[in-house]
Amino acid sequence: MRIGISTANFYPDVNTEDVVDLYSAIGVDTVETFLNTFSEMQEDYAKALREKCDKLGIKVNSIHVMSSVMEPSLFDRQKRRRDDFVEIFKMSVKAAKILGTNIYTFHGPT
Repeated sequence: MRIGISTANFYPDVNTEDVVDLYSAIGVDTVETFLNTFSEMQEDYAKALREKCDKLGIKVNSIHVMSSVMEPSLFDRQKRRRDDFVEIFKMSVKAAKILGTNIYTFHGPT
């Protein structure tokens, strides 16, 4: 069994990429990566974070995004808004793939 911990535990005081350093120092080897901003869903960011995690021996088990902003909008009645957030969702799923996971924590509409 592997036990992991979320990078969100240090939000907003420590950037996501720096949390993995803290976790590595105390022996954590599995994380849920919380992507706090749209820029953290970008391909270049995900690649750099994956490289850092690999170097530290940390496995990304799942991702979690700022769901309170994004996920309800995937079901928005306004097509333009819904379409924009579908594209952002695709970006986050691509980041998950780059980070080496196929697990996405999803809350859905409220």
